[in-house]
Parts: sequence; structure tokens; C-alpha cells
Amino acid sequence: MTSTLHPAKVLLLAVHFAQHADIDSLSLLTNTYTSVLHDELLLRILLTHLPETVRPDTYIGFLHNLAGRSFEPCQLTELDTSPVNSINDHEAAKRAAKLHLLSLTCRKQPEITSGDALSRFLVLRIYQMNEETGMLAQLLDLLLPFLHHDPGIHKWAASTIIPYVRKGLQYPPGISPPYSLLEFEKLPDQQAVDFLLCSADSRTQPRKNVDHDLRDIIGPWLYDNDRWDNSSESNESSSVYCPGWHQVCDWLLSQATLSWPTAIQAIEDWGGPEDVRFGHGIVVDLPASYKHYFQQTYATTILAYATKLLLALTQSAYILTLLGSPSSPRRVGDLTFRRDERDQKSETLKLLRNIAAQASKENDDFLLRARAFLLWLQDWGHEAADKSTAGAATAGTLGMVSMEYVEAEFLKLLLSRERYNLARNLYDNEGPARLPAEVIRDSVYDAALGAFDNATNPNRSRGGLKRCDEILHALPKTVSQSLPGTRRILALLKATHALSDYRLVLKQGEPFSPVVLRVHSDPISIIEKVLEQNTRAYTRLQEFLEMGMDMVRAGLPSLGKLDFSTMSTTDAELNCIVDIAERRITAMCIEAALKEDDFETAYSYVASRLNAQSSEDHYTSPRPVVDDWSWKAALQAGQYVRTERSQQPTHLGTASGNLEIRHLEQRIECLATALRVAPTSQLQEILKSFRRCEEQLDSAIKEEAANESAWGAESGVDNVPGAFDHIDAEQQYPVRNLSAGAAAQQAEEAPMSLFDLSRATARAAQRNFAAIPSLQSITRGINTDSNELEEGWPPARIRKRDQLREAATGTLVSGVGWLIGANVGQNKEESI
Repeated sequence: MTSTLHPAKVLLLAVHFAQHADIDSLSLLTNTYTSVLHDELLLRILLTHLPETVRPDTYIGFLHNLAGRSFEPCQLTELDTSPVNSINDHEAAKRAAKLHLLSLTCRKQPEITSGDALSRFLVLRIYQMNEETGMLAQLLDLLLPFLHHDPGIHKWAASTIIPYVRKGLQYPPGISPPYSLLEFEKLPDQQAVDFLLCSADSRTQPRKNVDHDLRDIIGPWLYDNDRWDNSSESNESSSVYCPGWHQVCDWLLSQATLSWPTAIQAIEDWGGPEDVRFGHGIVVDLPASYKHYFQQTYATTILAYATKLLLALTQSAYILTLLGSPSSPRRVGDLTFRRDERDQKSETLKLLRNIAAQASKENDDFLLRARAFLLWLQDWGHEAADKSTAGAATAGTLGMVSMEYVEAEFLKLLLSRERYNLARNLYDNEGPARLPAEVIRDSVYDAALGAFDNATNPNRSRGGLKRCDEILHALPKTVSQSLPGTRRILALLKATHALSDYRLVLKQGEPFSPVVLRVHSDPISIIEKVLEQNTRAYTRLQEFLEMGMDMVRAGLPSLGKLDFSTMSTTDAELNCIVDIAERRITAMCIEAALKEDDFETAYSYVASRLNAQSSEDHYTSPRPVVDDWSWKAALQAGQYVRTERSQQPTHLGTASGNLEIRHLEQRIECLATALRVAPTSQLQEILKSFRRCEEQLDSAIKEEAANESAWGAESGVDNVPGAFDHIDAEQQYPVRNLSAGAAAQQAEEAPMSLFDLSRATARAAQRNFAAIPSLQSITRGINTDSNELEEGWPPARIRKRDQLREAATGTLVSGVGWLIGANVGQNKEESI
């Protein structure tokens, strides 16, 4: 059956076997249809359809048989043609025509391009496996069996595949090399050396076992004639040059300063460029001129270690001495090779202090040179091309100190020395210093707070606080006023400046300094000291409330022993902290007012501030705080007793004219406020004070009533000579404004309604209706009432002013009668 297969079906069947990695069937098919499946066609089918994940040892034997055209007998005796049995020859031809097989053209390796089809297939298959699967170990499994098939394959495997695979296998599992094989071949010499010699774990860590990398990776990589430049046909060493080897030497020189143990290990354990290990039975030799070049340059490189290192140490010692830190090359060597970050940072800060002391106030040249010296000491002039490694350890006397740290500290120096223009040109106007915005902001804030801490005057327009304000505005592009950090420091400045208006001594003989506010565990309590040391300062409550709000906005602790540092700064929680601060300050002002016997001010704060605050829901925070200040202040105000030193009220308003009664009423109101805001456990104590105050108020009212009664009895109208007959007004007319005495006398009587009051007033007005013509109409409707009044009361002489007063009263009654439902024209008999 197989002898009758159409060539198109043979081709489709070969593709099917390749896709399923059925090498035995493919081998039998190839052996049966040799005239149809020639070598190049089979290799193209394998390159296109054989999965990259198939292990090389599965098809290496087939490739060997294909190269020798001698297929060994396989276990299969009959070919399975079922995949193509269901299609006719015409359809098979159409499908075969649509097959897109990859070409075996290999432009990436010119030396192998001219070789046979198998060599080109191996190169293309290696690239394919590396890009698709990344299984580095299988690259050598495929290539090593064919090293002697083609010189180009031998050279390519020895100088490219072996170094690349060995380097890639150093990476941890799951991490691929940064370059593919094709990208690695295109790398310049410098990047290739950095890749082959860098640590697979971290580029910043010192290299370990560097001698193995030089022997197993760099050595085979250098044994490639294409990496050499032979400018003439002579064998003189001067005409030979290897750029890759010079890059290796430069790397070794850099290790002498970056990691001295690494350099020592390379020199002691590596035997030089001739110490190379290929393995796998590979032998590669170089011309004698190349070997001589290796020996000569390597010896020069070893000598250059000492020369270059001594020069760097000498220059570093000179710069340190120039900047005020006298040093010898030996001291610089100790500082460099010990690689102690703390020692190097300490030396950096010492140099910055010396630079600040030597800097001129007018010329910036010295500061610019000093900055250049510091940066040179950090990396000895080896600027990192990759800015991402700017924070890593580099070669140099200050190599363990990052460039960001040096630049940030130098920025702080400029700001502390008030060199704002230079700082702006270097760090804010896209100048030569490239620092992240976050680092610049942190440096500005540190410098501003440093000026704040060193200030001695709390006035914002003088001394350290003035410099702090100027520093915050020095770099407007990077440090804007809308940033949270800027707003916090501005609020701190505002709160400190507000304290400058008062006398304040926290310790005996020590005036207040701004740093105390920033480091105080409870800065709100400083306001209490201000109230104690400044007479009548409590009258400026609003100013203290704004001061407390600024303290909260500055991020200062505002709750004393209560720690809110772990709370997130949400709006609700911030409002809670502000509310607590306002309550504390209000309570402080109330207590200060009571200490100075100003009960009236204390009462006004309780009535206007605490009452309003107690009506608000201020516990919106997930961590509520018990208000332990408001109720104590209100209770203290409610327990205050007037003395001779107590300040008199400036106005009475609608309150009682008796100051004692008025005072007791205000005390009761304060105690009522304390009852509203106090916790349940304190209510019993407040109620006792409330009852005592109520009893005192009742006693005072009764005493005033007795006094009024006695005064009224002594000053009777009947005792005045020439007085008119006395009419008991209290019986005839209801008193409109009852005094305390009258209220006590009429405690047993029923109250009079507004209608009864108006009706009685109308009766009183009838008596003299003949005196005023305007009241004729009213009197006609109430004649009956007037007659009854005349019968019930004896005739009395009415004065002119009484007539006018009663007439006005009657007019009032007629005007408001509709409002109270009275009928002024109704004749009705009433008994008074």
C-alpha cells in the first residue's frame, strides 16, 4: 500500500509525524520514499513542525542517519498511513502546496551559512529553542554531538554557546538571563563583559568565585578570532588588539576599588588568559602572537592595579585635607577598603560641616567645587551609566554612601546657609543635579525643621523661624505650598508665632524656645502655661482655639497620653482630634477665668461654647475619646462662690437685679451643662452640687421677698402727708411684672390669664371715659360694667396723668382684643 502513496501524501504524512514527534515513523517513511523526502526538505519539515520542547536526544540519531544517508532498521515494520487515507491525491496536492516551511538560510552566522543543510539547521534550531523554551541545558545536548561536523559549529559552540549557557545556568530557577542568545551575540564588548561577570543574584553584591567565571566563561568567550583586531599581516604583538580583553582588564581594575577581596581572588586563583576551560572535549588554540599579547597586557594590568589605586588614594587624601579633614593615603585606604557605611557617612557629614564653615557668603564657586569633590570621592570619577544604580555602592573613598545621600545632604547645607538661588539652580530648575522629587522634598523639610529647632525667638519674622519660612519657599517648583508636608510645617510656624505675643517660661530662668513645642509630648498643655502666666489672657479664647487647631494640623500630639499615631488621617478622625483640642482649650480658659475671679467670662464660655459643643456628635472616630475636660470645667464654674474679689457684671440684661440671685441662677445653668456632658459615673457628685445651689437660690428668693415686704410696709402711701386715698392696686389690677417679693406673696393664688388681664384693664379704663372724648364709643358698650364698678368702689379723685395712662391702656385693649378673643363692647356683669 505504501508504494502507491502520492508524493503530496508523503509530504503531508512527514509533516504529521514531525508534529507528533514520531521519529520512528518519520525514519521509516524517509527510508521508503528517499526520492521524495530529500535532506533539506526533511530538515525544513523538522525546523517548522517539530515542537521545541522535544528533547534533542529523541531526534539526534535521526539527524546522524540523515547526514550519512544510512537509516538503521527500526522496530516499525509497517507504516501507518491512516492520516492521509481519507483524502484524494488532488486534495493532498492542494494541502501540500499550502505548507509554509521555514527556510534554512542562516544570515546570523555567515561562516555557517556556506555550510551544509545540517549545520544551518542546527544553528536555527538552537535559536528557536532558546527563544521559545529557554531550556539552556538542551542547547548543548543538541550541539555537542555535531561539534566535528563543521568547523563553524565547533567555533560557535566553544566561544558563544558554552559561555552563554554557563552564565545562564547561574541564575536561580524561574529567572531567565536578561538577554537571549541572539541579543547576546549583538552586545558590544563592554556590555557583554558586564553581563558575563556580573553577579546573577545582585549586581551590587561582591562577586564570589570570580576565578571560575574568568576561567569557564570569559576565557572561552575570548578565544574567538572574531573578537581580535589584526591590523597588519606581521606577527608583532603591537599589531594585535582585543577590545574584549581590555574590557575585562578594566573590570578587574574597578574591582580593585569596589571589592578588594574580589580583585585579590582573581589575581591569586586565576592563572591569566591562558587559564581557560572549555570542557566537553573541546580544544581551541590561539596564535602565538595572541598569547604573547595576553601575557603582556595581563602583567600590565596587574601593575596598573597598584598604580591606579595609589593615585586614587593620594587624590582622595588631598581632597579630604583640602576640605578640612587632614588624611594620609593609608587612612583613606582604611576608609575605602573597610567598606563601613557608618564610618563613611560620618566622614561625609564632617566634610559638609567644614564646607559650610569655609563657604563665602557671596561667591558660589567654592560650593560648586566642593560638590564636585564630594561626588568624585563617592565614585572616583566612575559615573554610572545606569542611573538606576545611583543608590548602589560604588568605587571610591565614600563608595558606600549613595549619590542621593551626598546630594541631599549638600542641598541641606545650601538651604541652611541661605544659598537659595544656588539650590534653586541645582535642584529646582532642571539643573545638573538629578534627584527624585521625594528626596528633594524630604531634604527641604529636614532643613526647614532644622532651622526651626535651632530658633530661639518664636516670632516668625525673625531668626530661625524666618529662615524656616524662607526654606519652605526656596524651591517652589518641587516643594509647592499645597503639599501635606508643607502645610504641616506652615501650621507649626503659625502656632509658634501666636505664642510670641505672650510671656511664657516653662522652666525657671529658661525662656520658651520653638523646639519645645515640636518635641513636647502634649503641646496643648503649653496653652495652660500661657493662661497661668498672662493676666486676662483667657479673654482671647478664639485666638487660642486657632492656635490649637494649628497644632493639630502640624501633626503634633494633641491628646496628651492618648496615642493617635497609629490612626489614619481621615477627615472624620482629624475632625475628632480638632474637636477634642477645642474642648480642652475652652476648659482651660474657663478654669483660668475662675482663678482670676472672673465668673462672668467663665459663665459666658460655658453657656456659649460648652452648650454648643455638647449638642454636636463629635465621636465619629472609630476610637472615641471620653471628654474629661468640659464637664469638669462646667462643674468648677457651677461650684464657684462669689467673693469680694469677684468681678462685677457689666450688664444685667433681663436677669434679676439681685446679684446674688443672678449668680445662683448662672451657677445652676453651669451645673446643668455639666450634667449633660459628664459621664454617668460623675452624675451623683454633680447632682449634690446642683441641689445645694437650688436650696441656696430658694433661700435667697425668700429673703428678697421678705425684704421687699418689710420695705413696702414701712413706705406706705397713707403715711405721706397730702396723699390721695389709697386704692389697693394689687387687688384691683393684676401685676404685670412681678418682682421676687410679689411672686412669693402670691404663691398660693391661681395665675391670671391674658384674657382676664385685658378685661380687667378695660374696666379700669371705663372709670374715666368722660375725661377723654375718644373713648365715648367704648364707654357706651360697657355702661353696665362701669355702674357695677362705681357701686363696688368708693369714688376717688383721679389725677390727669392717671387719666392719660388709663386711656392709653383702653386703647391697647381695643387694639389687641381681636387677638385675645375679647369683646370690648359686651355688657356683662362680673364680680372682681
